[in-house]
Amino acid sequence: MTGPAGDPPRGPPADSRERAAALARLPARDAARLLAAEPAGRAAELVDLLPPAHLASLVQHLPDESIVLLLGEADLGSVRRLETVLDTLPEDRWAGLVAAVAAGSPDVVAAGLGLLSRVRAGTLTRLLAGAMGLSDAALGDLIRGAIAGTALPDLLSLVRHLGQAERGRIASLPELADPAVLSAVVAGTTECGRWGDLLPLLPLLPDTNRAAVAALVTAMDDQTLRAVITAARRHRQWRSLLTLAPAMPLAGVRRLLAFAARSAS
Repeated sequence: MTGPAGDPPRGPPADSRERAAALARLPARDAARLLAAEPAGRAAELVDLLPPAHLASLVQHLPDESIVLLLGEADLGSVRRLETVLDTLPEDRWAGLVAAVAAGSPDVVAAGLGLLSRVRAGTLTRLLAGAMGLSDAALGDLIRGAIAGTALPDLLSLVRHLGQAERGRIASLPELADPAVLSAVVAGTTECGRWGDLLPLLPLLPDTNRAAVAALVTAMDDQTLRAVITAARRHRQWRSLLTLAPAMPLAGVRRLLAFAARSAS
């Protein structure tokens, strides 16, 4: 079917339809190998054109990293279709998907963490369980990968979905004792306006790490400090913010309280 004269044809390009038809004629293992070699955007397009039964068989043979990239590139309708297929995967395969994200390139980390806002509740639960099943070293890699790419907002979304015990584990990771990592987290949180997600971690940080955050907050300009205070009020995390006070100089505490008083008036 085509549109009015001069308009491009509607629907998938003919070459994509032909490619999908060719994949559907192959054994699932061979089709998976060829699909994994496609650029992620092109592969996501082909997934929409494959018969459901063949897609279900093919996914069983796709590398974990390819599945993550596929989900990251697919539109929401395709994500839902893939989720239906992924529901058939064994639990250890879900753990493998999360491990592939943690060990992947910044693009893979961004694609994996970006899924948290796109998947259904059941899939989200499995992804979170997989994340908490990672070793501390792998979780540290996930943090560094998120910082290296553009996935810090999505990493903060992960923290938001965790319970108190899981947040405590994240807060105690050795990576957050690295001043460069901690500074990047604070700067990135400020840039993306996600202090409401970071504040609950502050009381759970080891004293040395919390003191480092206190120094960064003390050095903030007025506009940034106002944004942090506003987030603390909006998300009812004022007490979490105040856990920084013992490590702040007296002048810094007075400034913090003065700005808080102004924002309340």
